[in-house]
Amino acid sequence: MNNKEISKLIKEKRKEKKMTQQDLADKLCVSNNVISKWENEVTIPPLDLLIPLCKYLDIDINQIFNNEESVNNLLLERKKFAKKLNKATIVFVIINIILYTLIGFVFDKNNFSIGASLLVFCLITLIVVNFIIYFIYVIKDRIKKI
Repeated sequence: MNNKEISKLIKEKRKEKKMTQQDLADKLCVSNNVISKWENEVTIPPLDLLIPLCKYLDIDINQIFNNEESVNNLLLERKKFAKKLNKATIVFVIINIILYTLIGFVFDKNNFSIGASLLVFCLITLIVVNFIIYFIYVIKDRIKKI
């Protein structure tokens, strides 16, 4: 199936189920704008949402993958996401190295109570910063698809 046929199929199946775009969006945890873009051939569903989409709309996933073009489009989209995730991982590692180095300089072996308190604070900060960076990359990618 090409993108046009996938879009048409999603729209038809959604209407057969008497679902609004918002109903489907709620089930897939995306905005109704995402569903609209799928149905209007602006974007195609990402691989991570394809199986739940097929499940909710009673679409045989083999129906979507019946030609090489749709598979290639989905794989290309997945590779782009993987590259972005790899960049996020590199940033994550660099920040960890910097923060661990700073923690090592700050940790005072002669004054353990202050050093330990500071170490715990830095570790908590490190964890929070790493989660923020990771989710910024993931959410940024999701927002671009919307």
